[in-house]
Formats: sequence, structure tokens, C-alpha cells
Amino acid sequence: MPMTAGIVSAGYRYQIGDVAPSGGRVFIIPSTSGNLTTDYFEAPYNTWNGGSSDPSRIWGNTAVNVTGLSTAIGAGATNTTTIIAADGTAAAASICQNLSLNGYTDWFLPSMGELQQLYNQRNVWNDFTTNNYKSSNQGTSGIQYNAAIFWFNGTSSQGDPKQIARSVRPARYFEARY
Repeated sequence: MPMTAGIVSAGYRYQIGDVAPSGGRVFIIPSTSGNLTTDYFEAPYNTWNGGSSDPSRIWGNTAVNVTGLSTAIGAGATNTTTIIAADGTAAAASICQNLSLNGYTDWFLPSMGELQQLYNQRNVWNDFTTNNYKSSNQGTSGIQYNAAIFWFNGTSSQGDPKQIARSVRPARYFEARY
């Protein structure tokens, strides 16, 4: 039976960089600034897709305007579901949502807020070999035509064409009770 977001490791308080339930690393904890959830967030190493680096995918169809997306920490999972429901060509979101890794099937394309934290903690993995990652947000310029990406030099772009393939790193959240 596949495992999804839920209560794991009762009695343990995870810290940034700890090995997470799926074997990835924790990059957001409940006390992380901007985290309005009570959850921990993890991301896998860059070999998650069977290759030697994160795969590249397009965001989706430039003719589809996906509404109701949030940049907040905790929004990536809902954003991913919303994107796939609105746009059948949403390759970046689909590769994350369809991932089964070490028995976990609740992966999503991170929001800009989640990618910011992934960037902040990038040394935990020491395997980010490209400098731009797709988010689960559309750009703010030309809305339906663009995707928001996070450049791993610390900046973001709100106007990256959806049809340009960029790197993808999935994330998942989990709750640990003490």
C-alpha cells in the first residue's frame, strides 16, 4: 500500500538536513519563517528520477490560464492538483504528482515559497547542478503564457515561457507528532 502524507516518526523532532521518511532531506520545519502549516517538508536527491540530475520539463500549455495558485509555503500540493486539472500538458506538475519514491506517492511541484526554502537549504543536498527550477506558480507577466521559476542564484523570474523545459525537483510534506 503506498504511503502518503501523514503522521510518521512519533516522538522525533526533525531538523533541517535530517534524513526524511522517503530518504530525502528535510528543508522546511514547522518553525521555518513563512510556514503556516505544522508540517515538515522534504525533497529527494537529484537522482530521484533514475538519472544523474534533476530532469527538465515544460510547465504546460501557454493557452491555459490556471487560476487559484498560491506562492505560499504549503501551497505546492494544492497548486499541483489545480495545474493538472486545468492543463493536461502540465509535464512539470505531472512528473511530481506521478512519482512513487521509496513507497511515497504524495509528491508535488513546489510553490515559489517552497522553492525559496529549498534554495536556502541547498547545501543539505550539495547536488543542485542547474540554476533554474520550475515552480507550481504562473508568472505575473503575461500570466497565462509564463511560468514562475526560481533561479538557484537566489532570484526568481516571473516571465519564463511555459514551453521552455526547466529543472524539476519534487517535494512532499509530512507531520511528526511528539
